[in-house]
Amino acid sequence: MEFLGDLPTWITAIAVVFAFVQYRTDRDRRRDELDLKKREERREQEDLTRRLTAWMATNPRDGAHGEGRKQYVLVISNQSGSMFFDVRISAIVHRGSSAAEDLHLHKLPPGDYAVEYGRQADGSTGWGWARSLEELGDQPLRPLMQSPHYRVTAMRFTDSLGETWEVDDHGMLRSGVS
Repeated sequence: MEFLGDLPTWITAIAVVFAFVQYRTDRDRRRDELDLKKREERREQEDLTRRLTAWMATNPRDGAHGEGRKQYVLVISNQSGSMFFDVRISAIVHRGSSAAEDLHLHKLPPGDYAVEYGRQADGSTGWGWARSLEELGDQPLRPLMQSPHYRVTAMRFTDSLGETWEVDDHGMLRSGVS
């Protein structure tokens, strides 16, 4: 029986095999935990970005400058609690014609904002300045939900972690957009 070795050799061999199996099991568990953590962080990040929404509305009473006609307004709501950067919003305004330029906001803090589209004080047509909805006071805003002629067609922005996101015409969120 000498060719099988002595008892301490066998105990050492079994311990080495057990240690190797335990190492592999721990490594796989750590990898799975790390993958789960990354997925959860990604889901949280997506949840925050889904809290940035925009839609077209109208102020049916009078325009911003008191001219007594409808004023078209882009409503932007950032309920994420985080700042967004380099926000670009494309919209269709006035029966299928795209706004001359996308609305571009360098920074968008949390809150609800309205940006008027139409003839500005200087006589040009385009986007006005973003104003807090609270600033509008008792002016009612009516969301334009049934007309394809007044809608947000795309939104692109960068979150506070530096990742770029895009929301398409149907509200589909995509990340890593260059």
